[in-house]
Amino acid sequence: MNGFRLMMVLLFSMLVTPVLAEEALSADELEALFQQAQKVEREGRFIEAMGLLEKAAKMGHPGAQNSYGYMMHKSGFFEQSFAMYQKSADQGNSEAMMRLGLQYFSGEGVEVDMEKARTLIEQAARAGNFYAYNAIYEAYKHGSLGYELNEAQALRWLTAASDAGSATHRRLLAQAYENGALGLDVDVSRALDNYKQAAAAGDRPSIQYLYRVYTEGLLEQVVDPGMAEQWSPKPKQQ
Repeated sequence: MNGFRLMMVLLFSMLVTPVLAEEALSADELEALFQQAQKVEREGRFIEAMGLLEKAAKMGHPGAQNSYGYMMHKSGFFEQSFAMYQKSADQGNSEAMMRLGLQYFSGEGVEVDMEKARTLIEQAARAGNFYAYNAIYEAYKHGSLGYELNEAQALRWLTAASDAGSATHRRLLAQAYENGALGLDVDVSRALDNYKQAAAAGDRPSIQYLYRVYTEGLLEQVVDPGMAEQWSPKPKQQ
């Protein structure tokens, strides 16, 4: 048993002991508690963070339930993580839906149920979770997670993720048009447009590629120093 897991086992043994009823908090106070837990965790004070997350989770904060469930999962307490993810997902937390679906897929703490796994991951995607969008896209692209390989469906979910605002998936869509992937015909015009949309949304690989487009004449573009300067990944001079 590694040191981290041993620490978590000991901590969990303390956390599951009966505790006095917590004083009720207002919605704002509960959110402040969750924010404090996240701050403490970022500072590396994991035991303190776990106690705060447990408190907020027991009081019904969906984000805390999801984060506390993740800590339980990392420590190998799969039944406890499943219970926390379920509570969080029931309140609409898309990340918890995704993680709950993955537990149904892996069978950690619950019987494997591929149908429930797919349903939850798709619910998470429709709720705007980009990890879930990506999981479904990759599953259709490679034929995994119980999905049959289907390029048309992979393209559908990739486009949906792009339209939902994911700059990373917008770049992947640009690459598909550039290379004629996912059943698409090569279309450099659409590829260029999607790279520009991804770059405008802050996707650094797209910015770097557009710089090469206009310095090397890629995507059937002429070398254009002005456009290269516009898309230069170097910090602009003040």
